[in-house]
Amino acid sequence: KNNGTIQLEDLAEVLTKQLSLPMEEAKKVFKALDQTGGHEIHYSEFLAATLNAKLVLNEAMIREAFQKFDVEHTGRISVDNLRSVLGDEFGGAKMEDIIKACDFKGQGVIDYDEFLQALTSDEASHAMGLSTADVDVDGVGGAKEADSVAIAKKVSSSLL
Repeated sequence: KNNGTIQLEDLAEVLTKQLSLPMEEAKKVFKALDQTGGHEIHYSEFLAATLNAKLVLNEAMIREAFQKFDVEHTGRISVDNLRSVLGDEFGGAKMEDIIKACDFKGQGVIDYDEFLQALTSDEASHAMGLSTADVDVDGVGGAKEADSVAIAKKVSSSLL
């Protein structure tokens, strides 16, 4: 139709022919994307679904990075866990300082929620007076102790 919407027939054709998805699954996908119930998918609905899928993928990558640090599979990252993965220091910051900066609950360890908060919230970094501007991203100079959250972000992204 060239009106900026996707009809069930069009989506089903692509999903069944290109991705070998059964017609019933194609209908389920269409129904999930058709948020307004208008029997067509508008650009905004398609865009919202795409962004949601990207968020889910990012969360999976963050979960994977967390699990790499949680070497004992306790659901928490300890100083010893960080040391076993990174050594005594990373980017000039001691492991104890990274734990302190990310341990928002004050438990002496980093749980998944704290890990997620440290990686995704610039507000949390700024609220704690931490700066990402001084972090040595290319490994030439040293990072300051106050940059522990930024370093945690850098370390985690290097594991992904």
